[in-house]
Amino acid sequence: MPERAASFRPFRRGVANAAAVTALAMERFRPRLVISQGTAGGHDPKFKTCDLIIGTKTVNQSAWKAVYSAKDSGVDYRALTKSGVFAYDKNVGKFTQEVYHNCDAKFIEAALAIKNSYTQGRVTSGIIGTSDSWNTQIDRVLFLREFYGSLAEEMEGDAVAQICQTYDVPFADVRVLSNTVFEGDNPWDTSVGAACQQFVIDAALLYAKI
Repeated sequence: MPERAASFRPFRRGVANAAAVTALAMERFRPRLVISQGTAGGHDPKFKTCDLIIGTKTVNQSAWKAVYSAKDSGVDYRALTKSGVFAYDKNVGKFTQEVYHNCDAKFIEAALAIKNSYTQGRVTSGIIGTSDSWNTQIDRVLFLREFYGSLAEEMEGDAVAQICQTYDVPFADVRVLSNTVFEGDNPWDTSVGAACQQFVIDAALLYAKI
């Protein structure tokens, strides 16, 4: 890794920080693959803390349009249509509005090939949602699961995917569940992140050999 990496400080969290640091990394390091990894909150009642999700797609869960309603008619949080975000599409030569960003098929193959090596919980694949929000109401979480098809929510992945698409660089997203509202109002357990990191390293090493 270049010496200048020592002065390259990572972001904490959030879509703006994730997009900014990914763009900087593109210019500095010219990566072959970008992996967004870390913790997430569960959206599916059958999953538990420490379960691992290999992203097949990402989606920005705050990129939507509300259906019009008149004053004093109340708020229906289900009355939404998916809008997506804009990223450059080299195939059409312009920025297009993307609701979902696909994760790299080759990395998914590598990650699924070693899923039995993960002993902290189950490993599955599916859609991972991103937004600058922290949802702890069970009905809200179930709605997001139904509306977007998401298995979990985090605060970086889709923003990273958007920048990767602009730079035409493969992207992957791997998340370990640090909490789930279906287990109650439990605190965010950051200690589970280490298991996810090791899994990502192992998957990346296999990816490089495929």
